[in-house]
Amino acid sequence: KQDKTLLRNVSPLTITALLKSAKDDFVLGIRGGSVEAGKIAIIPGGHAEYLIPLIDNLIQTFESEFMEEIGYEFKGSLAQKCILTNRDTQGINVLYAAGTDRTFQQIEESWRNAKDRSEHDSLFSATEQDIRQLAQTGRVMVKGKEYMTTPFIQDCFAFYINH
Repeated sequence: KQDKTLLRNVSPLTITALLKSAKDDFVLGIRGGSVEAGKIAIIPGGHAEYLIPLIDNLIQTFESEFMEEIGYEFKGSLAQKCILTNRDTQGINVLYAAGTDRTFQQIEESWRNAKDRSEHDSLFSATEQDIRQLAQTGRVMVKGKEYMTTPFIQDCFAFYINH
C-alpha cells in the first residue's frame, strides 16, 4: 500500500453476486452490523482475502463468501457480469450473476445458520422491477417500508439491468 513505484496503489477487491432463486426472484439483504446498517445490500458479497489461493481464484473467493453469508456450498450457475470501481471505497469489484435451484425460503433457512449471518438483519425476495427501481433511484419498498442502498450497490444494479 502507498508504494509510489506502482502504477496504482493496492485497492480493496470485493466480490458480489446478484443471486436468483429457483423461481427467478432475486435474493437481497438488509445490512446489519456496523457497515451501512439498514441499507439494501447484495448477498453474497465481501472483500477478497489477499491470500493464496483466494486472490488467485475469484470463483473460489465467491464460493467462500457464499458459504460464509448464505450457509451452504454453492451449486448453480455463475457468470461474470463486469468489473467496476466501487465509488464508495475506490476499490475494485467483480459482479457476478448467480443462479441456484433453491427457493427463496430454502435460501433464507440456510442463511439463518450461516457463519456471517449477522452481516444482514434480514433477506428479502426482489423482483426484476425492484432491481430496476434500485438502479434508478437507489430506493425500494420492502414490506411497506422504504429502504435505500449505497451509491456503489446502485451502480451494480444499474450495470446488471443495462448489460
